[in-house]
Amino acid sequence: MLTLIGCQTLPRAPVVPMPELVTGRLSVSGITVNPSFRFKQLAGGSQQLSLSGAFGIGRFTMFFSDDGTFFGEKDGVALDAGELQQALTELTGLQLPLSVLPYWLTARPYHGAPFNELADGFIQLGWRLQVIRPAIEAPPTRIVVTKDALTIVLGIRSWR
Repeated sequence: MLTLIGCQTLPRAPVVPMPELVTGRLSVSGITVNPSFRFKQLAGGSQQLSLSGAFGIGRFTMFFSDDGTFFGEKDGVALDAGELQQALTELTGLQLPLSVLPYWLTARPYHGAPFNELADGFIQLGWRLQVIRPAIEAPPTRIVVTKDALTIVLGIRSWR
């Protein structure tokens, strides 16, 4: 006979189909730049992330492949992964792990690194992602990413 006392299962995050396009706005604590973002699925399983905004951010475009590699451009100038990471860090002060963004922007943990599942999101690479949904089986309306004193809020305008 097996007796379980005090056990509780955590609710699983709803399975929401992978979106073809996610748009919204970023809000970052301590930074006056709040760029718009556009995340788009491309043919062949690759993705494109565009960040643009006023106050000198210009336009960043990043292209991600399924194997975790990425490259991009800032204001039309081609950059490799290291240059892109450095340009974004210099401009915003953020040291985000760019290779995981396609996963995090769609409220999923990156498959190439361990993570701890939480009732309302997950923790990965030292960052906590809280996924806010209006209802069960609905796409997120907001994703809150925190690490230490830094908070990034992705306000999702469109998920289709």
